[in-house]
Order: sequence, then C-alpha cells, then structure tokens
Amino acid sequence: MGCDFTYSNAHYNFKSVDRFIKYFNDHSPNITVFYSTPGTYLDALKKQNLSYPVKTADMFPYAD
Repeated sequence: MGCDFTYSNAHYNFKSVDRFIKYFNDHSPNITVFYSTPGTYLDALKKQNLSYPVKTADMFPYAD
C-alpha cells in the first residue's frame, strides 16, 4: 500500500479502499473483497488442501 509517508492520511486511504471494495463486490458476483488478516488468509489456504514441495538444499550457494 505504499512506502513510508506515501499514505500519511489514513482516513482518506481507507475511504478510497472502502469505495473500491464496495464497487468490486457490487460488480463481481463470484468474488468477494474484504479486509482480512494473515490468519484468515492462512485458514483459507488450509481449506484448499494445497501441498507444496519442500526444498532443503541451498538456493544460493556461497561459492560457484
């Protein structure tokens, strides 16, 4: 949502995001936009039963 001091007026920023959310929800019947938390996001990922490969080797070796 920007760098330091980019959005120093929180009221204006949230009002703009609220307008976006309302517009998007009114015009997109298959998708719902809302304010969330990292926990809610992770819960939604868990419901999808996704699995990702686990990499155990170094991605960036110290020497080539």
